[in-house]
Amino acid sequence: MPNPGQDMQLIIYGGAATSGPPLPFAFEEWEARTRAALALDALPEVCEVVEGRVPVLLDSGVRRGPDVLKAIALGASAVLIGRPFAYALASDGEAGVRHLIRTLIADVDLTLALSGRTSVDEVDRSLLERD
Repeated sequence: MPNPGQDMQLIIYGGAATSGPPLPFAFEEWEARTRAALALDALPEVCEVVEGRVPVLLDSGVRRGPDVLKAIALGASAVLIGRPFAYALASDGEAGVRHLIRTLIADVDLTLALSGRTSVDEVDRSLLERD
């Protein structure tokens, strides 16, 4: 039997269309961004319900550093980068994945610096507030 908070995690995933004719790329990208927005909308409520008993991972629409920090600011414990990881692996193997991870980390660092923060530990909802 799983032990909540130790053996379980909650993953918020925006879902994807898996059947039917292929969609034009522009529509697929729009649809992916729409699903990601819905997942982000649900994130604070999900985090409130689980009350820290299990890690909450966001697996929807994470492409850039600001996406990572938005998810953390809204309560996610971490994010997953499934599609970009798969694209990087397919395009250049291990070197592509290394490049993706380095680029994403650099983008997170840059976004942190621009927000006046030095660590992901300093990220909270105030990151999303406008002055």
